[in-house]
Amino acid sequence: MVVESYIGRAFDYVAFGGAVAPGEAQLAQSLFGAASTGEIITGVQKLAQAWTIEFLTEIGTVPFQQTRGTRFMTNIRLGAFRTEYDVIIAFRFAAADAKKRLQNAETATTHNEERINDAILKGLALDEDFLSLNVLIESLAFTTREVILPIPVLPIQPSL
Repeated sequence: MVVESYIGRAFDYVAFGGAVAPGEAQLAQSLFGAASTGEIITGVQKLAQAWTIEFLTEIGTVPFQQTRGTRFMTNIRLGAFRTEYDVIIAFRFAAADAKKRLQNAETATTHNEERINDAILKGLALDEDFLSLNVLIESLAFTTREVILPIPVLPIQPSL
């Protein structure tokens, strides 16, 4: 897509800097780095970032917006994931919630590349203290962005 295609479009600041071309993966995620701050994004990258933030935000943790987020991280905190099947089911519910919230935030001027079509779980790895999700975000313009979500899982403590 040429630069002119983005003129007049809404943009967002990069929250998860360090993204690189396919074939490499930088798992360090940060709001900004020492060498680059204030970067902006638009299109499917903006959509993927918005989806990731919505998906990983716990419901009730955003002041004055108590319905933002999903239950996915709450489930992790509560130790609800014992098997990959548990993760898949929780992902589907949380992804549907994130999609609904993103759709509610759309306006008549939101570009199709920034409207959610689907979030597809392409793969996962689960062990006793780590979960990694590989998610494909697809826009209504059928552009895609793949995100890798490395999530530490708290060990389950037996109750006394």
